[in-house]
Amino acid sequence: MRIRFTLFLLVANLAVFGLIWNNARERNRELPPAELVFPVNADRITLSAADDPDASYTLVRKAGRWSLSKPFDWPANAWAVQKMLDELRFVSREGGFTLEEASAAYATTAASYGLDKPRYTLTVSADGVDTAVKIGSLTPDGNAVFLLSPDGKTVLPTPRSVLAALARPAADLRQPEVFSVQPFEVNSIAITLADRGQETRIGLARTRRETPGREPEFVWRFETPVASDADTPVVDKELAALAELKFVRFLAGTGDLQEKSGLATPAMRLALEGNGRRQTLLVGSRDTESKTPHRYAKFEDNPAIFTIPAEALRPWESVLREMREHRFMRFDPALLSGVTIHSGGRSLVLHRLDAPAAKPATAGAPLRAEWRMPVVPGSTATVALPVDADRLAALQGALLNLTARDFAVPVSVPEEKRSLCSAFVTDEPTPAQLSDWGFSSPVRKVDLAFLDGTKRTLVIAAPAIPGTPFHAKLAGSPSIYSIAPAVLETLSVRPDAYRSRTLFSMPAGARLASIKITELGTGKTLLDERKPDDVPDWGSWLESRPKRERDEVATLADRCRELRADRFLESPFSSDYRHEAGDGREAEPWRYRIEWTVKVPAGADPAKVESRELLVTRRLGGTEQIAGSAVDSAVFALPQEWVDALFPVTFGRDAAGEPPATPAPEPAGTPPTPAPARPTPEK
Repeated sequence: MRIRFTLFLLVANLAVFGLIWNNARERNRELPPAELVFPVNADRITLSAADDPDASYTLVRKAGRWSLSKPFDWPANAWAVQKMLDELRFVSREGGFTLEEASAAYATTAASYGLDKPRYTLTVSADGVDTAVKIGSLTPDGNAVFLLSPDGKTVLPTPRSVLAALARPAADLRQPEVFSVQPFEVNSIAITLADRGQETRIGLARTRRETPGREPEFVWRFETPVASDADTPVVDKELAALAELKFVRFLAGTGDLQEKSGLATPAMRLALEGNGRRQTLLVGSRDTESKTPHRYAKFEDNPAIFTIPAEALRPWESVLREMREHRFMRFDPALLSGVTIHSGGRSLVLHRLDAPAAKPATAGAPLRAEWRMPVVPGSTATVALPVDADRLAALQGALLNLTARDFAVPVSVPEEKRSLCSAFVTDEPTPAQLSDWGFSSPVRKVDLAFLDGTKRTLVIAAPAIPGTPFHAKLAGSPSIYSIAPAVLETLSVRPDAYRSRTLFSMPAGARLASIKITELGTGKTLLDERKPDDVPDWGSWLESRPKRERDEVATLADRCRELRADRFLESPFSSDYRHEAGDGREAEPWRYRIEWTVKVPAGADPAKVESRELLVTRRLGGTEQIAGSAVDSAVFALPQEWVDALFPVTFGRDAAGEPPATPAPEPAGTPPTPAPARPTPEK
């Protein structure tokens, strides 16, 4: 029983689906041209209402876009027009009957169908040929409307949806958005701002930026009044907002309103150009009849006046500030081939070994980054050193993220100097200003060289007036920017600021042969472990020891595989070095000597033995311990893992047996030492 009922439901569903599909097919099938009433390629639609002139309109298609030409000139709502076209497409002569046949059969006349004095006359044109029909009354059931064919002889019952699509107030057919030019097609923007008789002209253009080894990208640039990069994401965002901008009120452009609205001498002209068309919006005064801030506006070639929200225009009124690229040091780090930092008459060179300036970048090729600090005239580097990848990345990041920003203006700064705290101080500095603002003796100068042979130079000046920010400019560009001083912490001319933190790394296949720690003051040996060659690893060698001792020695042996500096100190290495810890404590001398040997496989020859030696202070607090290496000519702070590994092996075994030093607490209420406003050149 259930199976038969299920089969019955299945057949019923299929039958219903078949009916729906057939009706849809009949509705959408292409009718022969002879059966269609209206042309399929319409380029003009005119609806005339006999009793309501406001319901009459004319739609015209130009360059594939529909717009209203009467009763006003304005882009048409694309969805509303498409609905009309869809309905008119299926109006056919099928089911029609002649007035002569109706009179003979039913004694009816044109008046019986509301066609003697029709309310509407619809004219659809294509290629200069007009097709006009009269629209009469509804059928008795209200589901259709009577049309009179163009020859005036045939009555065509047509679905009521046709009348619903056509009989709409012209105001409802207006496109609500102000601009028709879409953001993706805009390739230039022109803005004219008028203030007290002075005009400022601003131009932006979308340009194609080529980067070797990368896909081209389109970016926005200011062309006037200054050539500079624009903030492309911000410009695109504001263009998208303009595309969604809708008018609030639509008004007739009478002479009185033209004067009242301030559009005779507009405060702003905003022109968008793209794909062979241009729209120029004129913006006038505030709409005093509105409770919320609205502005009068119109298009340059259109008499219609309307109002728009004032808030939508604010980004464009301050476009040079809002949409200018604040990060003015953009570059591709992969194409950087050299960096030279100057400070106080000294300099430091960072050079990329695998990418000389003459070598072009190859698309798709991996770019290695092997950098060194060469010894060149004037450089602070006295020995060639490898550059630490993390420090180089920090330097590149600091330059890339260098941002022009606004700063709070101190009360002591006079009114005429307040611009020194603005993100964009000026684009037209005088020679006297450049000198007064410190660019004749900058605190830093950074030269960047790139693979394609181009160069850029960044110049940073100290505050011109106490309380104002640091300023920066690019060589060859007049623009002055206000910046935060944090970037100076990264722009050092000390080699130790960039040298590789890895001082020793055990080669592949090598093995640790011995570890020895000696207390320097007494000569006492605190640890002396030598693993025989026939013992496979340190775990096996220490297997018989107490667990605590085994873990301590094994941890230290593991640390000896790599030695990294947490940070370098400026002090030169010497065997009698004493570390000034500060906080009122005495200088700390070297306390221990750490020695370890590594055997490196060398084919059939006996294994090569490589020795390392460190001089180390005692632990200073919980996180610091200073070490020195003669072979590296460096004094540095050990990383935390080395500090933790050394402590259990040394503390309690040396003669002193004292706990590690801790910083002296500051007296309560001691104010912090303020940072100097003007840094001195590095020593």
